Amino acid sequence: MQSNEVVKQAIGKKTKEIAKELKVSLETVYKWKDSSLRDPLERVIALYKKTGDINLIKYICQESGGYFVKAFDDHECTDAKIIPAAVKEFGDLMTELGLSLADGVITDDELYRLKKEFGDLVSLMTAFFEACEKGKFS
Repeated sequence: MQSNEVVKQAIGKKTKEIAKELKVSLETVYKWKDSSLRDPLERVIALYKKTGDINLIKYICQESGGYFVKAFDDHECTDAKIIPAAVKEFGDLMTELGLSLADGVITDDELYRLKKEFGDLVSLMTAFFEACEKGKFS
């Protein structure tokens, strides 16, 4: 799906409301929808590509109630590596969880480490599932 299609779908019939809220002209919003003007999503992606700062993407995920997880490259998913790597990531997550819960309180630092370990596991498993879909394990 192209960014203008996503923008068009999101805006729907609220073109006037969106223009007013974002303090842009109605014409600008229509141009985003028909791709005759670089839309806000394209601008964010361009900013990310130029800076390489993943926090831009993480912020959008956080603001929408989600969590960004970067997928492993599927070339890292091989028969010999995937299962031990997944077991290790799961073990790391459980270890961190056990250490964090030892005193019955999870600090901000502990929560950060738990989210990191969880993200690593989800990332690896996402790459594994994508490799399966591509027939890598058939």
